[in-house]
Amino acid sequence: AMKGVYGGDVAGVGDEAFIGKVMGMDSILYFRKGARGAALSSFIDTDKGWPGSPYVNQQQLRKLAAIILSRM
Repeated sequence: AMKGVYGGDVAGVGDEAFIGKVMGMDSILYFRKGARGAALSSFIDTDKGWPGSPYVNQQQLRKLAAIILSRM
């Protein structure tokens, strides 16, 4: 519900998942399985200047989430 933070729903990750934005970048993945929830966040790489990009992209975060969800 926080304006500018919600980046959209993600299908196929747990019971419910959505993208979180930081500084307008898709750098967080929030997800839930049953009553348990978690979030994965990536720092921003600014070595090549601002605004930079997340070190870990959304596809990589989703793969990590799948591993975590399999153990929840």
